Amino acid sequence: MNIRTLTEIADLEVYRSLTAKYIDVLFPMEYLQQAKVVVCSTASGEFCGGYMLVPQGGLPLRVLDSIPDDDLAKVQTDLANVAEITGLWLDAKKANTTFCSLVFWLKLYADLATSSYDGFVYAYTLKKRNLAKIYATFCPTTLFEGMTKQQDGMAQPELEAVEYIDKGKVRTAPFKHFSFVSRRFDIAFKRICQNKFPILKPLRLSFMSLFKIFS
Repeated sequence: MNIRTLTEIADLEVYRSLTAKYIDVLFPMEYLQQAKVVVCSTASGEFCGGYMLVPQGGLPLRVLDSIPDDDLAKVQTDLANVAEITGLWLDAKKANTTFCSLVFWLKLYADLATSSYDGFVYAYTLKKRNLAKIYATFCPTTLFEGMTKQQDGMAQPELEAVEYIDKGKVRTAPFKHFSFVSRRFDIAFKRICQNKFPILKPLRLSFMSLFKIFS
């Protein structure tokens, strides 16, 4: 497994096309070029997941631009120094290592926690709540919930939630939700012990004992 930041147009085009398959949005190429695009790839080089961290810049942030004007005017959260998290997907069937999912989420967390932004905005369709459960660990603020404006690359408007997370809450999330992190370490260790290295089982039990102490 390899995690890297894309810069070449050809790679961005591949990621753009795959992202459209998973989240039904074909992002304009100029939007990807404005963003930090991070992908997770298999040993053969096939992309199995990725995300975009888009700063405010030449193009308006799509997630904020999608909020109806009257509703955006009512938002009281300071959005002067934010970035957008978007294009997020991970295909577990393509991942070729046990720790792929864990490393992927840790990379996203590290990018958010060490960034220069005060907070982050993102959106998800109300019919797909998986991302809502993940972002809930950061105690987000809901900016808007309802029918958003159609953006370039979308087939139609969507019923979405648009949320904001403060960088300070991102940094403290692992301590406030320690069990969320420990469960993912346990799942990864358990699979390795069962599939490849049964001898590591005692080590896994020792790690989980420590996790329980600090939880």
